[in-house]
Amino acid sequence: MRSLRQAGSRPFRNVAELANAARCAPVTLFQQFRQAAAEPATLNRLLGALVVLRAHQLRDLGLGWKAVGARLGFHRSTLNRKARTWPGCTLTELERIGADQLVAAFATEYVGPLLR
Repeated sequence: MRSLRQAGSRPFRNVAELANAARCAPVTLFQQFRQAAAEPATLNRLLGALVVLRAHQLRDLGLGWKAVGARLGFHRSTLNRKARTWPGCTLTELERIGADQLVAAFATEYVGPLLR
């Protein structure tokens, strides 16, 4: 829940940041997530997908990818790598995906496994 709330401003960049905010060890978060989520969702992939969602939102607001990266604390190439990981496209292709479609994919791939 903490990572979802944080994603609305500046998503956690990695599990260490999330663990620090939650005041627990990263391994504890990994273990708890693994117990709560069905495969293939992982905590790293969830955090990356949250970054992609926020990046997409900022791009829709008219920011260029360089500005989006600066706002989120990532280089453009890192954002591109995250987009290739999920939802499996380049940043240019990501621009063509509607926000509703992207959020629905996130819900299916990440929220669903946590609720099962």
